[in-house]
Amino acid sequence: MKKRVWISAFDRDEVASKKVFTDLHKYGLDLNGHFWPEFDDKKGWELPTEELKTADAWVILMSPESFENAHNRFSLNLTLMQLRQLKGDGFPVFIIGINKTENVLSSTYISACEFINSAVLGVKVLAATTKVLPVIESEYRLNCHAIMGVGTWFEVGPIGDDWAGAMIALAGADIDAHGVGPSGKLPQKAILSYPYKGMKLEVDGIEFIGWGVENQLAAGESYYIRIKGIPESMLFGESPIKNENADLYRCYF
Repeated sequence: MKKRVWISAFDRDEVASKKVFTDLHKYGLDLNGHFWPEFDDKKGWELPTEELKTADAWVILMSPESFENAHNRFSLNLTLMQLRQLKGDGFPVFIIGINKTENVLSSTYISACEFINSAVLGVKVLAATTKVLPVIESEYRLNCHAIMGVGTWFEVGPIGDDWAGAMIALAGADIDAHGVGPSGKLPQKAILSYPYKGMKLEVDGIEFIGWGVENQLAAGESYYIRIKGIPESMLFGESPIKNENADLYRCYF
């Protein structure tokens, strides 16, 4: 069976996109793709996660100009976050067209991609799709839900031991709603135990504003927050209200 490769082009350059398709076709790969949709400020993000569910690799075409667009960077980060939850850390993602600049390296998800020259793309993709993906254990669940017309939500929760509450804090963006429920799906109704809003935390000279709850979270339960704006970074983990030694993790966008 042919290996499936999904191709995303951030620039509407049909000549460059066609060349990538032509080059990869020589390696007997099953190819499909799209031009990256522009951000709709009324509806929200449109992410290609459904298409990537059955892919064996992802190839991203992106110019430095496209990368400088904050909406492009954030929507790419969101998709990579969802993809890591679906496929694991080892899923092969290749980016051609940009170098590992300081802005690239500052992003938790984008920096983890492989940046390559188009001349070796076919060999790299073919080799990556024939490898067995490593299984990497994680201490937490981190996902996002970007739903057109509903908003963008982050989801965090435990994978092993229960959490005594949960908290998410953002730098550079606001939170306007939160909830608790089963993992993988936005809660319709939720009973929040001792919810709090507006907690200020400072890390490396950067101020974060956090929301949280004291609900006991088991492995199959998550805490959800809805964001307004594009955050620069995020702190998340078990609530520090009752446990000053609670582990907090950090994600950069």
